[in-house]
Amino acid sequence: MPYFLYHVSADGQLRADKIACARITLADPDGNVVSARMVWGDSAWRATNLSLMEAKGSVAAADEFFTEDRAAFLAAREAALSLLPVPRVFEAFVFGPSGSGVEYCFQTVSRRPDGGLAVRWRNRGSGGNWVVTL
Repeated sequence: MPYFLYHVSADGQLRADKIACARITLADPDGNVVSARMVWGDSAWRATNLSLMEAKGSVAAADEFFTEDRAAFLAAREAALSLLPVPRVFEAFVFGPSGSGVEYCFQTVSRRPDGGLAVRWRNRGSGGNWVVTL
């Protein structure tokens, strides 16, 4: 069943845009990524969205963690991810009016060789964001 976004356009007319989605993946060939999220929006970035990405094949944790439980959360998360084969694939969805373009990039938290964590942005190799047409 299709979904539609109803809005009043600049000319005052009621419009209905069919909503489409795209599955976006991030490969983790070395198995170092602990957490990934995708920042996405239209090409003008008028509405920025943040989607948490989940490793394909993982299951949600049964425990609840709070801000002060960061170490426990990371330990549980890494234990769960260690059960998945490498390379891992993280995934999330973007959505918007059918035919529109969406730009996106990733922010990852990875385990460093010294045991610490590193946060970094991931964009296209040539610079800039990736683009998908819905």
